[in-house]
Amino acid sequence: MLAGFFMRNDESWSMFGTFDPDDPKDAGKLSQFRRFAAPMMDQQIRATINMIWMALPPERQTADEVEKEIRRLTDRAIANLREDIAAFGMPSNPSDDSN
Repeated sequence: MLAGFFMRNDESWSMFGTFDPDDPKDAGKLSQFRRFAAPMMDQQIRATINMIWMALPPERQTADEVEKEIRRLTDRAIANLREDIAAFGMPSNPSDDSN
């Protein structure tokens, strides 16, 4: 299975790099991905929260309204992921290659 992520190539950052978890030469890439994945996700979530706040009309700019919209968007995205897994025959568990 190949996976992709942001990675540094020489003097610049590539938007999308790939690695094969079964290839020993790619072990460093996987380690780099795991080290930076959580902070990158946190940054994206915080940016999304800020964008939702700014998009709401002034009378709805409250923490409760932002939370409501985040949950609505997240629930929809997870539902879409489940549909995609079913539609494209992707394994629901990446370590399960039987699907």
